[in-house]
Amino acid sequence: CAVHRDGQRFTLSKEASVISYGSESDDILLTARRHPDSPPTDQVLVHVPTDSANLVETGQWDTLGMRGTRSLGFLLDTEGDVSQIMEATGSEVLAHTMVPVTHLTWAGVWLGIAENAATKARSYVRAQARKDPEVTPPSATELAQLYMQLETCRAAVDSASERFGQHEADGAGATDALQTVQMNNLKLMLSTHVVSIVQSALAVCGISGYRNDSPYSLGRQIRDSLSAPIMIHNDRIVAHNASLLSLLKGK
Repeated sequence: CAVHRDGQRFTLSKEASVISYGSESDDILLTARRHPDSPPTDQVLVHVPTDSANLVETGQWDTLGMRGTRSLGFLLDTEGDVSQIMEATGSEVLAHTMVPVTHLTWAGVWLGIAENAATKARSYVRAQARKDPEVTPPSATELAQLYMQLETCRAAVDSASERFGQHEADGAGATDALQTVQMNNLKLMLSTHVVSIVQSALAVCGISGYRNDSPYSLGRQIRDSLSAPIMIHNDRIVAHNASLLSLLKGK
């Protein structure tokens, strides 16, 4: 996929494996090679209003969880003014904006799933405690351990958000590579912990969490949390971190 320029105009055709909300969006940001003869590493971002594009769905989105993301494949053809092509390279946008914003957004979603599962688990323990106020329910121990993980996740998201905001404000402080590693680590941590927290909540609630007709049902949280380690796959992110750290100087 490459940008074909003709004076102040361009054309672009792309077979995209995934465009989330492609049919519903007003605008799409596409990655493409700068020119047809550019190497794969020379990528740019192109702003495409959907009313100027021909979009054809090439698949369905029928998944175990996260069904609301509508991550369909598309064939996309468009043309427009070269002013729609961003001047910054794709790698610059990726490091400064796309990676941190994506991982912060995902981390916030996963933290919300974990918070919701923890709330259900706590409600279940409180209901059990009311039946016999003199005895602490056995599941309360699991709940306490669950909340330790939850606090770790909260602190990680808060710290990463503050660090990103400061980095953007002063334009310095951390190198692009270091920021990428830090944000990748946030994704790795939250995507792993959300699965563990939801499973712990299920252990607390027992069959009540497994049932779909229970106020403590955790079916949706289980389905959605299991997508976290494979959006982008954690193995790929660990390998990317290893590559970056082998070249990173200083801290």
